[in-house]
Amino acid sequence: TENLNNPMGMAVGFEPDTLVIADSGHHQVKLLNTTSGVSTVIACTGRVADSTTPGQALVHDIFYPRGVVYDNYGNLYISSKGGYIRKMDQFGNIHIVAGDPINGKIIDSGDAREMKLVEPYGMVIDHNRNYLYVADTGQNRVIQIDLSNLKAKTVAGNRSAGFSGDGKSALEASLSSPSHLGLDPNGNLLIADAGNNRIRRVVFQATNIGTLAF
Repeated sequence: TENLNNPMGMAVGFEPDTLVIADSGHHQVKLLNTTSGVSTVIACTGRVADSTTPGQALVHDIFYPRGVVYDNYGNLYISSKGGYIRKMDQFGNIHIVAGDPINGKIIDSGDAREMKLVEPYGMVIDHNRNYLYVADTGQNRVIQIDLSNLKAKTVAGNRSAGFSGDGKSALEASLSSPSHLGLDPNGNLLIADAGNNRIRRVVFQATNIGTLAF
């Protein structure tokens, strides 16, 4: 049995019969072979720190990795409690693509790398549109990152924790600690609104947010 410490996220691996796990408490990202049960560390040193310079993933520090998701090209995106979103390619190179907890700006649109994120968690990729959606949990919102130019914008949540806005503009709605994300067959965004014990849906055609289930 694999020794894990507070695993926070997982994704089906890019290779067959593999699973990627954000082993948050160990400050590592691991690749598990689901057939053999053997796992290997593919990112992070395990040190309680945050590296900000590009480099090899195995010597890179990530402070509490939380969410993981693959794009169609085998690039792995990793969210972390420290407020960064990183991209690791198939060759083990890693760099930050979004978030700046130190000098970042509290803005609703702009360069993803210059945007302040607070404990980002769940992510999902719209492969058709090349968008990465991120639950900016600590700011009670969801952002969309265009992976073609790394421009980001808020698509749901007004940053004020609460429950409001059903049937109205998603940008005016209140969320409470959104945690996980998904997409329905039409590409609409599904949000696990954890603090409100609800699943909410953003219909982009109408830019509305509504309660899907609770």
